[in-house]
Amino acid sequence: MNYEEPIFLAAVFLYNVQAFSCDVCGCSLGAFSQGLIPDYTSHFFGLRYNQANFNAEIDHGTTMSAEFSEDRYHRFEMVGRYNAAEKLKVSFFIPYVVNQMNGSEQAVVRSGIGDPTLLLNYRFLKNKMKDSRHYLSAGTGVKFPLGKSNLTDNGELLNRNFQPGSGSFDFLVTASYYFRKEKIGYVMETAYKINTAAKSGYRFGNQFNFSANLNYRLEQKKINWLVYGGLYFEQASRHFDNESVVFNTGGYGMYINAGLQLYFSRIRLSAGIQQPCYQHFYTDNITTLNSKMRMNTDLIIFIGKKKK
Repeated sequence: MNYEEPIFLAAVFLYNVQAFSCDVCGCSLGAFSQGLIPDYTSHFFGLRYNQANFNAEIDHGTTMSAEFSEDRYHRFEMVGRYNAAEKLKVSFFIPYVVNQMNGSEQAVVRSGIGDPTLLLNYRFLKNKMKDSRHYLSAGTGVKFPLGKSNLTDNGELLNRNFQPGSGSFDFLVTASYYFRKEKIGYVMETAYKINTAAKSGYRFGNQFNFSANLNYRLEQKKINWLVYGGLYFEQASRHFDNESVVFNTGGYGMYINAGLQLYFSRIRLSAGIQQPCYQHFYTDNITTLNSKMRMNTDLIIFIGKKKK
């Protein structure tokens, strides 16, 4: 298989993955991308799975017992890319989410179609030298409010972060840079998501992320291996409910990235983890919020003619 020109597409978009009982809202952090996708002229289609875990606790002191919540968020996603032109690529993401909340005050499982995203990516720079190459690309996209954002539990509206959708149109700006020399590559990418207000007046805080990863490629006769590792940073502003700031929302964190990708024939299999090494949520004095290790896996099938 020709694995001559891998490129990290700026196909990153942020999505709401946290929710907590006890009236604690997560900071709606979390991001993922298509990963290192070869720069073939072929299109592709695939399935992806992401999981995130969070723990929250409210300590009321001696007045009453502490409240806690252990929450797990599953995201199953249909992804694809269409090469509209040599430098222009169109990507889509259609999620299905399953949110599990297990707390002292509330135990809920909710699932449904999430908000789909459409992204346009344009490659501005493609340079080849004798033993190295580099790429620069940027993109813009929109998230559509098709997922439900009004689910209830016992007649009360669930935490906004626990809803499958945000109820708002949101916009993205992305950029990525890729450099490779022989078998070693380096990737930097960043994305900024601008959230608008839903009809209810609720608006999630704008979100930013940045990652830097090294990768190593091992080519064999039928299977190509690629291992990567690095750092990932994410930040989210506080939420607003009409003109009021929503307490216990927003924050930032640093994660260690690691993963493996296998390429054979027209198929890519990959798996990766994100381990938090530092995190700070904008919580009050009695609330503690922790993000746990995340995991992701995907299956990508390339369609059409590969680039020679």
